[in-house]
Amino acid sequence: MILRGYGRASKGMIVVSQKGKILVDSEKSGDEAMVLARSLPNGSVIVAENRIEGILKAKELGAKIIFLDDGYSKHNIHKFDILIRPKEEPTNLFCLPSGGYRETKMMYSFVPVVLKDGEDFRRIVTFKKDGEILETLPKNILLLTAISKPKRLLEFLPTETKMEVFPDHHNFTAYEIDTILEKYKDTEFIVTMKDMVKLEKFGLTNLILMDLEVEIVKEFELPK
Repeated sequence: MILRGYGRASKGMIVVSQKGKILVDSEKSGDEAMVLARSLPNGSVIVAENRIEGILKAKELGAKIIFLDDGYSKHNIHKFDILIRPKEEPTNLFCLPSGGYRETKMMYSFVPVVLKDGEDFRRIVTFKKDGEILETLPKNILLLTAISKPKRLLEFLPTETKMEVFPDHHNFTAYEIDTILEKYKDTEFIVTMKDMVKLEKFGLTNLILMDLEVEIVKEFELPK
């Protein structure tokens, strides 16, 4: 798996994990790369601004299949593209920086596989604390997160859930955590895995993981 490693405190090409063995911490890898490294016990994860450099390294490590995260715009790389369409698409159809798309919407027509969130696949959420699944959530909870479009998580949470939201890929500081702990005493914090890999170093005992899995609803065949 190769991705850019956005938000990491490092530059260049770094092997985050090799055949499941994690080689660096989340600050060097970036949050998303660390989540993938932990989720792929038999795979390797590489971060590199230059995807071609990452691909060459993956081949050197013996990779037979290489996945690129967020790699559609790398048109100089011969690859098989799969695009995800969100449940609610941007209302502004222009491209960045004036709109919500990176490329024109018509590009969906040129991709071999397009999967629609909620139709072709669905998200399944379970809540875990210390590795154990919770059947019910505590009453006093707070959604603490640093992901893009955090309000999308609210559909899986009670309507009265409070939120503390930071910018996407934000690296939490000890001061921020101390401030939140003082403000929300006797509160359990709901976090995603993307947040968890950056919060573990603070030794918090009141974290509940919002664990996400994806289930394919419709069967589809990949073109040969």
